[in-house]
This record gives sequence, structure tokens and C-alpha cells, in this order.
Amino acid sequence: MHLRWHPKSPSLLPTIVCYADILGFRELTECAHRLGEETEFLQKIKSSLAKAYDIVREAKTLNEQAPSIFDMKVFTDNIVVAQPLHTPRHKHAEPELGNVLKLFAQVQASLAADGFLLRGAITYGDHYQDNDIAYGKALIEAIDLDKTGGSPRLVLASSVEPLVSKQLSQYDDHCWAPLYQELLEDQRDGRLFINYLAPAFELVSEGLIDYDLLASHSKIVREGLNLYQSDPHVRVKYEWMARYHNYVCQEFADRYSNLSGEEADTQQAAEAAEAQSVLRHKVPCEDLLSKLSPRPLDA
Repeated sequence: MHLRWHPKSPSLLPTIVCYADILGFRELTECAHRLGEETEFLQKIKSSLAKAYDIVREAKTLNEQAPSIFDMKVFTDNIVVAQPLHTPRHKHAEPELGNVLKLFAQVQASLAADGFLLRGAITYGDHYQDNDIAYGKALIEAIDLDKTGGSPRLVLASSVEPLVSKQLSQYDDHCWAPLYQELLEDQRDGRLFINYLAPAFELVSEGLIDYDLLASHSKIVREGLNLYQSDPHVRVKYEWMARYHNYVCQEFADRYSNLSGEEADTQQAAEAAEAQSVLRHKVPCEDLLSKLSPRPLDA
């Protein structure tokens, strides 16, 4: 039986919760006011948020009759998406967690391409949500993690990590786990976070790479590094993005490099060449290479 919340008889359910907000939203608003560009900024942020939130609404509509249904609450630059587990004791929340990871990779990528950096956390625990209220321990944990500040990333809370471990244990090779490509580990603190540039490579088997996303993300990072040279508190966030961006591009190119040998057929050689072209979108940041980059989930 599919578990859902009932507003007339509210109760807590085991739920995957994601809470996220836009970094520096207040500062961006105040800057627009000082420059007399309030209307322009309003139009930009409304357009960008509309695109991002439409991704969530569309996914909910497509899954209205499916076990993956979830609920969303939005307030300006904040979003809470909650998905109760369909079968709490089965598959260790694999479909529900997978849905949330894929969904927020698209949301974060969409906002990042427009220059808005998203930060937040994904948690697991008791939760209730309807049109008027979001309530529960899982939400509190997510908000507390977001308040710690730091890089523009969506991290997995400690409450989710056991689910990830159990999911990985179901596969002899972790690479076959559905969430393997969707998560990376931040070596600085060991936190797992959403690999939000992964959607750029989802259709690589069909010869398609989202170069527009990679180019937009690279441009935003380069502009941020330049703009905030004298503000280390903000610049460090773009430095993290630069290392993450370059890691993803390099890892993808390396993954296909073994297809370019003499034994490769025409299609494999073409895939290898296409993969190498991604390196053109790396961010020039040699001074940051000595710092810790992300690493694979099972490293």
C-alpha cells in the first residue's frame, strides 16, 4: 500500500526530505536595490526559479499515480521536497532516494547555469507535509545542516548514509548501483553530495552531451572567481565549484579514454573523441589543483 499524508488525520511517516535555498539571496537583492536594478533582478530570479520549480512540478505530475509521488513547498528562494517511503522495509528506500537525487541534480544544475548557487541537505526520518505545513525531525536536521554554511552543495545527512550503504551492499560492483553516478564524496569533510552536473552526460549513450550546461557552469565559475578575488569568504565557494567542475569533466574523459586504442571500433573511437571534447570546458585554475577535489562514492 502506498503511504500518503492525510491533512484531516495528520501523522508522521518515514520520509526522504530535501531542504535547499539559494546562497546569498539577500545580498543579491540588496545589491540590485543599490544599483536601481530591482525589476531586472526580479525578472531574472523569477524566470530562473520558475524553470527550476517546474522541473519538480512536472516530475510530480508524471508520477501522480506512481509510488514515487512527493510533495513540494516553496517560499521564494527556499524549497522543501518530501517523499514518503512507498514500502519502508523494502529496498532500503532505493526508489525514493533515487528520485530525489535525480530531481535535485536537475534543479541545482538549472539554477547554477543561471548563476544562482543552491545549498541544502537531504535527510531521512519522520515527517509530515501538506499545503500549509512541513513538520518533523527530518526537516529540522536538513535546516540545521544548511545553517552550517559552506560550499554550494546538497549534502546527505547522517540519517541517509546507512540507506546508501545498504543500497551499495546489494551490488557486487558498486558501479552498478543506481545512485553511484549521482553522488560524490567531498574529501574535506567526508560528506556525500549530489553530483549535479551528472545530467549533462545522461544521454551520452545516444551521442549527446549537454555542452550548454557545461559551458554555462564554467562561465559562472570563472566569473565568480574573478569577481570575488578580494572577498575570500565568497570566493572559496567558487573555488569549490571550480574543483568540482574540473573533476567531473576529467573523470568523464578518463572513463572513455580506454576506448580509443587500436582495438576500438568506429563507434568506440567516436565516443572517446566526444568524451575528450568535454575537457575544453574545464575552468583554468592551476592554483587550486593542490587542494582536495571530490572523489567517487566508493573511494
